[in-house]
Amino acid sequence: MLWEYRFAEAERVFVEGVALSRRIMGPDHRTTLGAMEKLASSEERQGRPAEAETLLREVLERAERAHGPDDLATIAPMTTLGVTLHQQRRYAEAETILLRAAALYQRVVGADHLNTMKTLEHLGNTYSKEGALGLT
Repeated sequence: MLWEYRFAEAERVFVEGVALSRRIMGPDHRTTLGAMEKLASSEERQGRPAEAETLLREVLERAERAHGPDDLATIAPMTTLGVTLHQQRRYAEAETILLRAAALYQRVVGADHLNTMKTLEHLGNTYSKEGALGLT
């Protein structure tokens, strides 16, 4: 197989990166928050969505408090949390978060920005699932 996923090794590196960044940069620094978001994504890929969600909610809270709601350090993990909730089939929660993230991205970076478009794509996927399941 061409691609061999090494999630356990990646997780170990992410954990070390988060610890190092917390010690050097501080717990609310953008670098630390970004490392925590990557760790959460690793948790999700390894089938631990509850751990990923907990970590993403912590990142989101810290980012919002330290950098404000209109900062990219806040909006990015918001989108990641929405996707994590979607993957857990928690579509209504995902929709609420992705709507907020999309509106923030549109205001902060514009409608034509890649992050805005990707968030809207995730929102569209959530709408599709809700519709297919008769949840709308």
